[in-house]
Formats: sequence, structure tokens, C-alpha cells
Amino acid sequence: MLKLRDLARTHMVYECGRGEHFSLWYDPWFHGNSIHAWYGHRVIYDVRMNGTEKLKEAFVNGRWSWPQTSWQLIEIQQRVQDIPVSSQPDCIGWHKRGGAFSIKQAWQLIRRASDIVPWWKLVWFSKRIPKHSFCLWFTILRAHKTKDKLLNWGLIMSASCVSHCGGAESMDHLFFECPYARDIWRDTLRICNIHRNILPWVEEVQWLEAYASGDYFSAILMRLAVGATVYHIWLERNRRCFRNMFLPGDEISMRIREDVGRKLKTTGYAYGNDNDRHYSLCINWGVL
Repeated sequence: MLKLRDLARTHMVYECGRGEHFSLWYDPWFHGNSIHAWYGHRVIYDVRMNGTEKLKEAFVNGRWSWPQTSWQLIEIQQRVQDIPVSSQPDCIGWHKRGGAFSIKQAWQLIRRASDIVPWWKLVWFSKRIPKHSFCLWFTILRAHKTKDKLLNWGLIMSASCVSHCGGAESMDHLFFECPYARDIWRDTLRICNIHRNILPWVEEVQWLEAYASGDYFSAILMRLAVGATVYHIWLERNRRCFRNMFLPGDEISMRIREDVGRKLKTTGYAYGNDNDRHYSLCINWGVL
């Protein structure tokens, strides 16, 4: 975030009021930058100040009044004439004077625009569990620091899977080539009333894009289920790597059911539909 300060500053407009809040030297009220950035520390010495002054120290009777003891100060006095002051409090606008700050607008300004990906609704939807969605997003982007990456970078000596299945840890192995993870995912699918073979990760995502689209109950349930499954498998992987603690697959499946069931209960989305399939899913996930 600190690296974005300069970018943010270009979109902020400092409106000078009574001068009680802005730093005379270090806030960017002076044509988009600070006096110190324009002229350095010398001007502070020239006016016999210590650098802690507020903007009001440059006012006399509500007008700009800079000492004329150096060419820099003379220039400052000339350049501030087109900066209005008022009897209102100092304030900061976004983009324009009086402009209200918007997180959405700020994000649009700093982000790098890309094409819409087909899986975005699988990850980002209103009833999501945020930490699950974040982990799923990282997984689809292959952004997790799996052991195969660490081995290639020379940071570890072995990429062996932490479930001791004999395979090498990679994103595809964790989701869901590893027998431990495959059994957990198969159990998740089972309580979603889905019985099929487990696919390679890329194909699983493609299947989910089609199956879990829409706003009907089973689609939202499936999105919650895959998010919870990926999150808890990755959490267990980290637990084994860093804490030397091991949970059986049945325990992970139980935690997945608890997270998804709790979310469905708190949102109330599971209620109000009495068809057989809906009822069966609610029973499976412990909602009813």
C-alpha cells in the first residue's frame, strides 16, 4: 500500500481553508506537491521556521503572505496567488474539489484491467465465504507457493507430498491427484448428490463453471462447497508443513460441511424450497 502513495496523490485535490490541518511544508497543497518537494529544506531555514508549521502560518488577514527574503520565497508568493483560501476547514477532494472518495473508483484507477475470466462467478459471488474465495482465487491462478515451485527456486530439497502418497506436490497434485485430497473432494461431491470420476484440476474448474453457474440453490451450494474444500485442503497442507500436525480426511470433510452448513443457515438461503432435491441437499449439509 505504501508503494501506491505517489499514485494516490495524483488523484487527490487539497483545498486550502483556514490552514489549521495541512502541513505548510510537507502536504501536497502546492500545485499537486509539497513546498518541500519543490524547493527543499532551504526555504524552511530562510523563513526561520522548524518544519512543523501549519498552512495558516503563511496567511495574514486571510491572504497569502510569504517573506520575501530569497528568490525561492518570492517565487512561492507569486505562485500561490492562484490558490484560493477560505474560512472553511482544510479538506481533501478526490479527483476534483469537493469530490467524494470512492473505494470502487480508487480500485479502478490503480488496477490493471484484464479480460473477464470465465470462472469469476465461481469465486466472487454475494454469498461467498471471503477467506475461502480468496484461497480458491489463488488456486485457480496457480499462485500458491507449492513445493514444486520452491524446489525449482532452490529453496527446498524435496517436493514430496505432505500426505506421504509418494507423489510430488504441485497445484494439480494437491487438487485433486493426491489420494488424500481426492477422497475429500469425492466426499464433497457425494454430499452434493454428484457421483462421477474426479477430473484434472483444469477440467474440474471448467466443469464447475458450467454446473455452478446461476443463482439457484444447488449452484450456490456447489460454489460454497468447492471454496471450502480447496481452503481446507490448503490449510491442512500448511498445517502439516509448518506445524507437523495431521488431520484425517474425515475430519477435513466434517469441517467443510460445518463451514458450508453454517453459511447456508446464517444467510437463510436454504429455506423456503420444498422440492425433493433441495431437501436432500439440506439434509446432507446439516442445514435441516
